[in-house]
Amino acid sequence: MSKYIDESGLGYLWGKIKSLLAGGTSQKAQSIPFGEVDSTSTATAFTATVEGITALEDGVCCYLKNTVITSAAATAAPKCWTLDINNLGAKPVYVTTAAATFSTSQFTLNYKFLFTYDSSLDDGDGGWYIGLLYNTNTTYSTITQAEIDAGTGTKARNITPKLLRNNFYTEDEVDGLIPTVPTKVSDLTNDAGYITGYTETDPTVPSWAKAASKPSYTASEVGALPDTTSIPTESTVSGWGFTKNAGTITGITMNGASKGTSGVVDLGTVITSHQDISGKEDSSNKVTSLSASSTDTQYPSAKAVYDLVGDIETILASI
Repeated sequence: MSKYIDESGLGYLWGKIKSLLAGGTSQKAQSIPFGEVDSTSTATAFTATVEGITALEDGVCCYLKNTVITSAAATAAPKCWTLDINNLGAKPVYVTTAAATFSTSQFTLNYKFLFTYDSSLDDGDGGWYIGLLYNTNTTYSTITQAEIDAGTGTKARNITPKLLRNNFYTEDEVDGLIPTVPTKVSDLTNDAGYITGYTETDPTVPSWAKAASKPSYTASEVGALPDTTSIPTESTVSGWGFTKNAGTITGITMNGASKGTSGVVDLGTVITSHQDISGKEDSSNKVTSLSASSTDTQYPSAKAVYDLVGDIETILASI
């Protein structure tokens, strides 16, 4: 026997999940839409046109004003009469009390009420409830094995424990359906012959690189010194005729001044930063004569100033 979840149950559950994830429905807006009962309404079948409602989904709501029917027909509560909005289908209206007088005495001419759609009403066919609460109908007929096998039901139904056991897997049965997953390569079947018995045949790989033993190389092949190269040591240097001598410093001078002969040598003050010369004159602007073409950037030498003062004294003496 095949085992599955009833189609209507899956659809209903998925609709509830989508509604919760979306935080409601796309039909909702910042304000609740308002409409009036159409003139074609009767005491048992109301119709209305409400802007913005294009589909019947959980949470869709609107305010309706009864401007046509003097009094709604009294029928058995909680399902009283039907409402069809925007020709989306006539759905039963549920009330918040078992007294049928609620619908007849309250939704009278020129009264306004809030209507909210719930797909779980009327055994899963959907309906409207009037006001903020409604009387939940929990009386459902029991589904049969034939209906489960057909998988075409659309209404919410009860299911007996026996049918539940016969059509759904237990935890142990589910565990038995899950195959054992290998945890190491040796558990796998090498049905395609991968790796096993493989011989490398790549022509781009030279045969010496595939040899079982490591090849030998010459010093020139790897850019190394030949094994006959003599590395200098203290003993070999003396053998070459060089003498190891120890010298003595007899004096250290810097800029003509003696800095000692041993120990710590004082080389004087070390400059660690540049002198600030931002306010100094640029020596390239110094001139040795003054004329009408002299600029404010230039400055005269002492000799130029002296000559100019001498010229002035000479002129003053001749006056």
